Amino acid sequence: MNLLFMIVKRKKLQEVIDIIRDYNPNAFYSIEDVRSVSETGMPEEEGERKRNYKKFLPLRKGK
Repeated sequence: MNLLFMIVKRKKLQEVIDIIRDYNPNAFYSIEDVRSVSETGMPEEEGERKRNYKKFLPLRKGK
């Protein structure tokens, strides 16, 4: 079993859900409202699928 936490802008949410369903139609996911987030960096990794997630970043600090 794998567990992945993501912070995604609302306008990208449906695209992320589509990726999840394409990868695993039986995947369980939960959507919660996030009011703030600390900045984080993504490690540089090879592979097309891994690079796809970078388009949902950069993250910004909350209000």
